[in-house]
Amino acid sequence: MRKPGIAKRVREIFQAHPRKALRVAEIASELGLSYEKVANAVADMFRRGELKRVGYGRYRYTGKQPQIWKKVPALRRRICKAIHAKVTFTAREIVLLSGVGRSYVHKILRRLVAEGLVEPLGTKKGPKGLPEKLYRLVQRDELYQKYVLEVGKGGLA
Repeated sequence: MRKPGIAKRVREIFQAHPRKALRVAEIASELGLSYEKVANAVADMFRRGELKRVGYGRYRYTGKQPQIWKKVPALRRRICKAIHAKVTFTAREIVLLSGVGRSYVHKILRRLVAEGLVEPLGTKKGPKGLPEKLYRLVQRDELYQKYVLEVGKGGLA
């Protein structure tokens, strides 16, 4: 069985001591991990806003959930605008039109297919002769109203 990640374990320690300001060394000794590993996890959590510095080397848990993708609504909107413009498209074309990363475009496409707004059509040959999935926008008006007009209020994440 795989152990949970360091950040999750650090979060559990902070949740066990909600009012106490903890030092990295205290957390490292309680977890039985090296100081460096715990310090890196604490620094990441601090950057994401999960921890607040309350003194020199002391941190307190804020209870906020980590928000790694702060630009998600804007990225999602760019993807949906590109889909709305193309109607029949491949994921590679949407990546090129929107300027968003390939993995995030695929994630949004999977969710749009699950919602019934987009449907897979089959495959077509890409620029290097490799097959690429071809998609078609089915509910054009609904996609526009739900994800292009209303920035950040859509159900896709």
